[in-house]
Amino acid sequence: MSTDGLKFIHTSDWHLGAPVDWRPAEVKEGPWISLFRSYRKKAIEDIVEKAISNEVAGVLVAGDVIDIYGYEHITKNIMFFLEQKVINPLRDHGIKIIFTIGTHDQNSVGALQLLVKLQQTFPSDVEILLPKELTSQLVKSLFKNSTDFGSVVISCDPPSERCPWIEFRHKSNGLSTGNLPLYRAFGDKHILSFKTNRTFFPGTPFARSSGSDNQFTDVGPRYCLLYEVGNHQPDPIKLKIPEIAVLKKVPFQDRWSLVYARDHYKDKWVPEALLEGKPEEILPGIMARYPDIKFVTFVIDKREQMTFSSILLRRLWHLVGGKERVITGSRDGIITVMLKTGLFSG
Repeated sequence: MSTDGLKFIHTSDWHLGAPVDWRPAEVKEGPWISLFRSYRKKAIEDIVEKAISNEVAGVLVAGDVIDIYGYEHITKNIMFFLEQKVINPLRDHGIKIIFTIGTHDQNSVGALQLLVKLQQTFPSDVEILLPKELTSQLVKSLFKNSTDFGSVVISCDPPSERCPWIEFRHKSNGLSTGNLPLYRAFGDKHILSFKTNRTFFPGTPFARSSGSDNQFTDVGPRYCLLYEVGNHQPDPIKLKIPEIAVLKKVPFQDRWSLVYARDHYKDKWVPEALLEGKPEEILPGIMARYPDIKFVTFVIDKREQMTFSSILLRRLWHLVGGKERVITGSRDGIITVMLKTGLFSG
């Protein structure tokens, strides 16, 4: 049987349940939290719609699915959402969903239990796959290493028999050699194994943690990938969420590097421009040039955060007319502001 034409959706970093103002000891509530949880769920529902419309065989969710820290009402909401908005619609169209576990799933109280419960409730429609090095740490009877899709095997490690297979892991630090996979579906990077390694970052930067310094911090999916066996390059699918830009301050200068468009084929973001001036001077130009940007995350170098963060906060509060449209990350030098039409009029 030919494997060509078999299709999969590759996604990761859903972070369901995670707070937006990312201070792990707290799960805050309020307009920002509700807003971004709503965006996150809509993006995931969009992935489900894309999977159905493209008639894929399976959806591969490559880790960091859930971020919960012992709050029962959040756990119940996530369970209901995954059942009603993800698993049931996919099951109605004969599409299986396959999870692997990421660092946040491992460290979140209740996340593993929730995923296992989903697998037990929907044994024909939900799979959890783990690489061998993790199954030795967790209960082996609960997790498999691979699953078959006709003549294609989805596996966290190279199958013992040579066959067409897709490598499915959360992290890319266990690259296979020898028996190369058709495709590598990772959570931290999306990498094709033929000719050149190509990366594609699926997530959205925001005010969550110091990871924002490298623009890797995510609050949910921004893209997913459609991979068709026989086509070495996946097709990126933009999801329905507001756009967010990053402004990285040049230390000790009134200059900012605007980071907005991700380069799909390199392990980095591509700076759009180097802007000069204070935030209130440069934001109007950003809004005019990039009207789809709805939020901007300011990242201040750690060497300057003690002296400049409070100044920037006060400027942003004044700019948007109050504190309700500004949120901070896990350190003082990461601040996100919500833009709106007519913000600078008058």
